[in-house]
Amino acid sequence: MAFTNEETARAMAAIQAASEKSGQSVADLLRTYESIRQTMESSGGQGGDIAAHNANANAHAALFGVKIRRRLAADTNYYVQKDGNDSNDGLSASTAFLTMNRMIEELRRIDGCGFGVSINLGAGNWGAVRFYQNILIGTMFLNIIGAGKGVTVLGDAQYGLDLRGPYQFEVSNLTIQNCSFGMHISHGAVVYVRAIELITSGNGLQITHKGVLGLQGDIAVSGQYTCLANVISNGELDTASGSITFVDNPDFSYGVFVVRNGYVSLYNQTVITGNATGRKYVMSGGAILQTWGRGETILPGTVAGDKDASCAIV
Repeated sequence: MAFTNEETARAMAAIQAASEKSGQSVADLLRTYESIRQTMESSGGQGGDIAAHNANANAHAALFGVKIRRRLAADTNYYVQKDGNDSNDGLSASTAFLTMNRMIEELRRIDGCGFGVSINLGAGNWGAVRFYQNILIGTMFLNIIGAGKGVTVLGDAQYGLDLRGPYQFEVSNLTIQNCSFGMHISHGAVVYVRAIELITSGNGLQITHKGVLGLQGDIAVSGQYTCLANVISNGELDTASGSITFVDNPDFSYGVFVVRNGYVSLYNQTVITGNATGRKYVMSGGAILQTWGRGETILPGTVAGDKDASCAIV
């Protein structure tokens, strides 16, 4: 592979800067780099020596200022708490991080190697929590665990929880409140939800661009909404074995808004309790609402839904 003069100049400048920082000659620095590279190659892969890889990754970062992701050897728990400290390692309740920004920084430093990461998010209001694309590498799933509904709170911002793929997430034991988008799921993210509470969001759930939400526990819904579930652009909502509880007769402009090949499936096992006011649904652009033969009566609301001829309720 041939390098341009500009690329060569940048590389030489980086080597010279590392030489000045470390006090080593350029020749010694290049020999050290080659030793690290060979050790990391020999320790690569799932079957390699992860401790050796991590030690040399740290050495590489210290020497060149370039971060190489540390590899996990097992499913790993992290902790974020209001009494934490961002200089901690985050690996126990007593050494918790203070902020989600520090937690996300840590995710950028690790290679999951097929293992999962659980984030235990403590009591308090954490504002918007957002996971963009390209944060995770090699992680099978990211589990976001609150300390309980009404105890761990997200929101009071544009987003409550913003999850973008292509990753698998699990979310449980928390409240999302007072935001334009309570939970935003997009770009191939697959999200399983258990035991959460939604309170007054413009869009309670927005699922778009091949994002998938699978309900495997209870969602409690209260307050006012423009739309409870906004499923668009090949997004998918599956209620699976979960339940939806409407508390204190929440109000929405429409319960579900399904457009541009969105798909909503309300399985027979899904238990829906309580009442709500507003239009049941709006559908267009090839959307499908799968009720498994129960029809639109399964949907909460006091006003009949509306759909165009390209859509189906089955």
